[in-house]
Amino acid sequence: MSPSTVQSVIHDVFRSPADADGDAVDALNRLRAARLSGLMERAKCEKADQVPWNARSFPVLAALAPVMTSPEGEITYPGDPMCLYAALSVAVDSALRSARIDAGRPQETPFNDLCPAWQCPPTKENRLAAQHGLRFGQEAEGTPDAAVFDPRVWDEKARADLRLVVRRHRPRVFLVSTVSPGHRYALEMARLAKEEAPDCLVVFGGRHMDETMRYSQADRSVLLEYSSTLLAIEDGRAEPVVDFCVSGEGYFALDLLLKAIALAMDLDRTRARVPDVVEALALLGASGLRIPGNSLICARDAATLHAFPVRGEKYDLADLPSPYQGFAIRSRFPVFPMPDRTAARTAHMTVSNACPYHCDFCSESALVVGGLKRFGKSPAESALERVCEYVSYGVRGRLLRRLHLLERQLPGNPGVLRGPALGPNGRRTGGVTGTLPPVDHRGRRLGAVAQPPVRMPGDRRPAHHPPP
Repeated sequence: MSPSTVQSVIHDVFRSPADADGDAVDALNRLRAARLSGLMERAKCEKADQVPWNARSFPVLAALAPVMTSPEGEITYPGDPMCLYAALSVAVDSALRSARIDAGRPQETPFNDLCPAWQCPPTKENRLAAQHGLRFGQEAEGTPDAAVFDPRVWDEKARADLRLVVRRHRPRVFLVSTVSPGHRYALEMARLAKEEAPDCLVVFGGRHMDETMRYSQADRSVLLEYSSTLLAIEDGRAEPVVDFCVSGEGYFALDLLLKAIALAMDLDRTRARVPDVVEALALLGASGLRIPGNSLICARDAATLHAFPVRGEKYDLADLPSPYQGFAIRSRFPVFPMPDRTAARTAHMTVSNACPYHCDFCSESALVVGGLKRFGKSPAESALERVCEYVSYGVRGRLLRRLHLLERQLPGNPGVLRGPALGPNGRRTGGVTGTLPPVDHRGRRLGAVAQPPVRMPGDRRPAHHPPP
């Protein structure tokens, strides 16, 4: 089925060269000055740098939509929600930097007044104590990690848990990452969130958005597949519980959207309306703000669809903030046993945003997200720096000696990445990296010994791709 072209208002303010409109710049500066004065008055402070954090922050809840309705057969994924962590990486970094800088220096803070309530990263103690499940620990309050809902199945318990989490956090923004098999559950999650917090804005992202929503520059229109969120709402197949959708390279686009939401919020209740967010996005674009990457932000305002296509400069994946900066490593894979036979803490490291192959059945193709991004600058060094960072977060070093990276993912490195093995404290032990042992679908080690890949002359496929 061919995609549908929907009637929409195109705001082409983030695709043209960064020539700022003088009137827009003046309007933005006046708005920010007025809001900062309002914050000071609301907090009863004489100076902007005296405004406390709780007076300039608003709660955000992020969730990964599950794809299963039953844990039968132990087929739920035991790892961390890296797609969600990666998508949040830029916004989390902006919020953490804003929290470290007081409101008296608005030109230096990514969020100029109101800011997502991500005040600090988890402590080492929080990271070492982290486990799967609901994140209700009081000691982790104020961290991005404490504001994540990550059910692995969607059942009555998960529904009750989501209601409980929303009642506790009272989020002003609910962020949901979903793949296509989990889209129906993502819509139900949005509905439950709206029931518990009617004023919260719901933002959808993830591979389902990448697959079903894109912008056509040729005819300046938004193309929606039949299964897309926005078309399902327009046709009446889904309830109107989603306010914004983000597709493409969304790291910077989500950060931009959260800044527009913050700018549009009223200072008394920290609530925003979709029309005000659309105006804030348009104002930021007219003022000359530009972001890297190619993406699309769509806003649903009653019967009107507003679209903000973004075509920015290219960026290096190694330049993005670490996905684990604001989140604890919770994954435990049985394939990596500890001496006491418990599963070891296992970090995920992403060295590319997509797969270079174009399989029709897969949503991880670079064609879906609009291009392949990798560690381009000193890729081996960048990868090892990320490994050392994860070791400092409590990952057992012996797991990382088996890190296996494909040459197609790390350009300039023939074959498997070779590098120093790391001990428990991130120190070099003199060994070299090898390959991961074979595992079954439950993550358990198989008895066979991994063999080196056999390649025919001219064959550039990774070893895990079967012959045609």
